[in-house]
Amino acid sequence: MNKDEIYKFDALPAVDSVPALFALATAMEREAACRYDALAARMHAAGNAALARVFADLAEQEREHEHGIAEWGRRQGVDTDSLPGFRWQSPESLSEDAVADAGGEALMTPLRALELAVHNEERAFAFYVRIASEAEEPAVREYAERMADEELGHVALLRLERRRARRRIGPGTRAFADTGALRAYMDSGETTLRGQLAAAVAACRNQGLEGAAARLARLYTDADGEPSASPGSAGTPLSHVDAALRTTEALYAALMSTAEEAKDEALVREAQSRADGIVPRIAILGDVRAGLVRG
Repeated sequence: MNKDEIYKFDALPAVDSVPALFALATAMEREAACRYDALAARMHAAGNAALARVFADLAEQEREHEHGIAEWGRRQGVDTDSLPGFRWQSPESLSEDAVADAGGEALMTPLRALELAVHNEERAFAFYVRIASEAEEPAVREYAERMADEELGHVALLRLERRRARRRIGPGTRAFADTGALRAYMDSGETTLRGQLAAAVAACRNQGLEGAAARLARLYTDADGEPSASPGSAGTPLSHVDAALRTTEALYAALMSTAEEAKDEALVREAQSRADGIVPRIAILGDVRAGLVRG
């Protein structure tokens, strides 16, 4: 790992040891804290005190994580004074050029700020999940799993705030009135998603993209095993992953609408629990998609 290099999620170095993981994780946490400080200042200046507090709290959490990881790293022999650089990336809906045209982070709207934060927290979560599943060293897997859990909490919080920001602009997704309707919708959606993932896995394997295929296949580990692709499923790996992302986002939106609007406590708990289970899939699908776009 080159300490003079500035890494991004689309160009990360190999992580095959605990020192390498801690060095990169510390740099990622440092960057996140700086970005959240900037976003908190922007929201405060815009008069959005509630969102400013969210970003300020996240900045403090990231600094705590940075210091904790750095301390772990020092015990593992990592030189925390010689860390690599790391920079957040913008989602496709908010390109680097669009950020510059808008005047940089200092002029971001609440929704754009949340889009940027959600995108990078999801990429961080997916990165740690990949390391945890692929690393040969047990200690690397263990630490990566811990880091993934921390990032997932941030993803869930920021997705909720983004949802609130979107609902201020337009109507949300219709909520379900009872568990029967919710479960029927979810069963149908899960069946659709299984087929889309199967088609994506098959398309990736047809093009020799075994790494992407393996990550997609791991999204389903239930008793039925890996889903089977429908005969004659046409399309590229990217088109199938995009379809799966649309399905998961629709499921998440329906679940969150129900969790927010339902009166029945059992229905609220079930919708929230199912939504929590959808978020990791969305993050991993988004990360696989970024890899396919990158080529």
